[in-house]
Amino acid sequence: MKHVKEIEKGKVYLIDFRDSEGKRWRKKIHGTKKYAVEVATRLMKEKEDDVFFPERRTLKVTYGQLADAYWELHGKELPGRSAKSMWKICKDKFGNVKMKDLTSTKLQQFYNELLTKGGIKNKGLKSSTCNRYFAVLGAVIEYGIKHDLWNGKNPCVVVTKKPEDNNREAYWGNDKLTQLFQYCKNKQAQQIVRFALHSGMRRREIFDLDWSNVDMGLGVIYILQSKTHQKRIVPMSEHLKALLQEIGPKTSGKVFTMKVSTFESAFKRAKAKAGLKGLTFHDLRHTFATTFRVRNGSMSNLQGILGHTTPRMTNRYAHLSPEYLKEVIACMNTPQGKA
Repeated sequence: MKHVKEIEKGKVYLIDFRDSEGKRWRKKIHGTKKYAVEVATRLMKEKEDDVFFPERRTLKVTYGQLADAYWELHGKELPGRSAKSMWKICKDKFGNVKMKDLTSTKLQQFYNELLTKGGIKNKGLKSSTCNRYFAVLGAVIEYGIKHDLWNGKNPCVVVTKKPEDNNREAYWGNDKLTQLFQYCKNKQAQQIVRFALHSGMRRREIFDLDWSNVDMGLGVIYILQSKTHQKRIVPMSEHLKALLQEIGPKTSGKVFTMKVSTFESAFKRAKAKAGLKGLTFHDLRHTFATTFRVRNGSMSNLQGILGHTTPRMTNRYAHLSPEYLKEVIACMNTPQGKA
């Protein structure tokens, strides 16, 4: 056989050939010539199958292999701890499953489980959180398809997902806030709530904030890591600056040293006592945005402060400005008939 050459008499042979696409393949074989010829025959057929039947090449690939490859290239870019946690949970769930066996039915079952039994207390996750899980799953599989690691379709596409309630913006009026502060006895927990109300920052951004990223002189806060993986600058109002002065400016270290779990307990107790169980910490961010618009702050400035990547998210607050309300009703300024 011309593709098998003897290197060491009767002991070592070299298989050397090119497939139909011109790619060269070489493999050293220890054994008899008969064995080397058998290996060469199988290897040549296997490589030709890869060329003419590419779907066979990826039949053994698992979701875990795609997840690892995706992590190698994009892992460090995943925004925040939650996305990385979701990546790990998905890999733990489907890591050993071959992609050919990862059907939309299995994924739909997983989605339904997250929705009804997901979370630490197995009480189910919000549809928005479940959809984030599937954004990660889908991204991993799309990466595999794009880089020829998996020659098939993305089963995530046909999974039925629940719509997200993106239009819920609970506004905390002064009465509710006064009630909350009345029952929130923990001083730092109260400071964290006040900080959120006057900065519009996300909870994780607040707890991760370091004094080294607070410039009291310029009156700005630098957000270096955010949910959208983009840096931004949050300007301080006089209230926010006074609050930071109260906490005590330092050169380094966390602005808020309270553990998230400790804060959550204090926050939950205060809400329960004040009869505000339906309100969430994220509503403080909505309250900031609503107040900003009611006081006629511009949409573009609000988008920058909140860190929205597109105007679509910020547009939810467009209807709250006095200018908008005047414009809406302007068409009714002409009287109708005579009284």
